[in-house]
Amino acid sequence: MDDRFFNGVIGCSTKVCGYHLDALTPWHHVLLSAVDSSVLDPAQTTTPDDLLVFIKIAQVQWPETPDLRPTFRDRLWHRRLKKVKTLKRELARFKEWLDVQFSTPKLWQDDNSSGGSMSSPGMFMLVVGIVSAGGLSLSEAWNMRSAEAQWFNTTLAELKGAKIKIAYDNEDLPPPLDLDETEILEVARKQLSPQAFAQFKKARAKNKNK
Repeated sequence: MDDRFFNGVIGCSTKVCGYHLDALTPWHHVLLSAVDSSVLDPAQTTTPDDLLVFIKIAQVQWPETPDLRPTFRDRLWHRRLKKVKTLKRELARFKEWLDVQFSTPKLWQDDNSSGGSMSSPGMFMLVVGIVSAGGLSLSEAWNMRSAEAQWFNTTLAELKGAKIKIAYDNEDLPPPLDLDETEILEVARKQLSPQAFAQFKKARAKNKNK
């Protein structure tokens, strides 16, 4: 085991822009996708507005939806974030917290390649999977830390016989597999979170066009 496992299961909390941040959950991912948040896309610049909207979304639990109208505190922090020093400090805290939230398991190889590609939304698949196979309630699944849910789901799959092997950072990685582009993307889709896979796919397409 390594820090990725402990971060994913234990998590962390922090305070950014006066708001307490605890767990980034599957429900938050859905809400962030609904407002087309740019925060989870490393190719985009995070503005003070983006950061404050993200933080307000992270305050709610399933099935609640956030009130995104700016409060007096939001307006105050929006002015404070115009100072470069303040913005860098709050973004550093936020990034440190966010890195822990994405401490999901990495797999060496998934040999269970039967079945076609899934078309359901990734976070919904995760929630349905841990509810149906793991016995969690909808509330528990939607409000679980996303990284912890990924570890739960991966371990549950292994207990049920899936041919997977978790790659820890302190272990040597196996030699690269001789895969074509379609197979590479399929393996990556199974191993990465939906956001991480989208970034991986975009990066490969960009490199191919060079």
